[in-house]
Amino acid sequence: MPTLSARTVLLSALLTVAAAVLAGAPRGLAHSWYPAKCCGGEDCRKVDRIDTLEDGDLLFHAGPISVVVPADFKRLPSPDSDTHVCVYQVGSGTYRPRCVFVPGTT
Repeated sequence: MPTLSARTVLLSALLTVAAAVLAGAPRGLAHSWYPAKCCGGEDCRKVDRIDTLEDGDLLFHAGPISVVVPADFKRLPSPDSDTHVCVYQVGSGTYRPRCVFVPGTT
């Protein structure tokens, strides 16, 4: 029975580790601080702009996503000085907020 060289074993181990790191990279790098209950993938983003609607609700613009955040929607503390929103998409193609992070919230 042939034996594996130390070099082959090391290369195999390195490739396995690299594959594991790359598989988890998008969520780990882009979503490192978002709680798992809020983020199921790439659905959390920094908010670029906020518009106030006539009824007091807010319209968050985050990259290509716009989502209405009701005035009474629970806000969580943001660990940085930015506002962030985590969303999910409904059947109509619109987005709904799952979590909202605002600076200065306690």
